Amino acid sequence: MNEVLHGTAVADPYRWLEDGASPGVQAWVARQHALARGYLDAFEGRGVLAQRLDRLFSLDSVSPPHRAGDRLFFRRHHADREQAVLCWSEAGGGDEQVLIDPNALSAGGTVSLGAWVPSYDGRTLAFALHENGADRATLHVMDVASGTLSPVDRIEDARYASPSWTPEGDGFYYTWLPPDPSIPEDQRPGFAEVRFHAVGCDPSRDPVVRERTGNPETFHSVWLSRDGHWLVASVSTFSG
Repeated sequence: MNEVLHGTAVADPYRWLEDGASPGVQAWVARQHALARGYLDAFEGRGVLAQRLDRLFSLDSVSPPHRAGDRLFFRRHHADREQAVLCWSEAGGGDEQVLIDPNALSAGGTVSLGAWVPSYDGRTLAFALHENGADRATLHVMDVASGTLSPVDRIEDARYASPSWTPEGDGFYYTWLPPDPSIPEDQRPGFAEVRFHAVGCDPSRDPVVRERTGNPETFHSVWLSRDGHWLVASVSTFSG
């Protein structure tokens, strides 16, 4: 495929590979995988190297804590688990509590934890879950003390959402995409909107704060200042 960019013809013979769902692309990937395995599996010492790398990377670790209110939030990674576990504890001391364990959310460990943001008082957590390694995510809201998941606050296709809470913790601003499979993947950024979600309300009625641009080379993001006075809504421009 050829394009003319600023008066210059640019060839892109690999554009067809961008459609990962097409049978042609999937067949090409399968052939490449088989070719690579034929070389890699024949290497001597591969098993020893794999064991060494496993020892180096499979370690128990804990992230720096994030304080919200009187609580500390942190991720703990266990050497024998695929994904890190989100935990919390009282800032003044106390037992460590498991808040979200992605390893327990699916039989094959196919659900991963994406963005997670506690309210400023540490009472409520907004977090995204990704299934089967997909970019697409679902945003949830949880009461931290009880670990109870809200049955109402469930926002589909929040892959770009990084919730920005109000000072009171009664809602947050976020970036949202319409969960419409008819929208081509490379056009989806142009459909992004900035919305506000009030905790406990139906997400389908969330008011739009900033409309979509319709331009797939732009991207919406939003941030509310700590005192709730300033809302910064930005539009970034990029070119594929």
